[in-house]
Amino acid sequence: MGDSETVLIGVLVPVVAVGLAVLGLFFLARQKATAGLVSVVYGQFTLFHPSWLLDLAPAQHY
Repeated sequence: MGDSETVLIGVLVPVVAVGLAVLGLFFLARQKATAGLVSVVYGQFTLFHPSWLLDLAPAQHY
């Protein structure tokens, strides 16, 4: 009985940990997207127009 419990814990703990991590990342991404949309509404520099993307593009000065 001890072996099956060890296997169950060995499988269950990582699965739960990964699940929580994915949910956390999803929640963070959703929060950032919402903040980005709010920024778009207010005409600010946003998540959807990041500076690193501008660094890759040819220099354009607005």
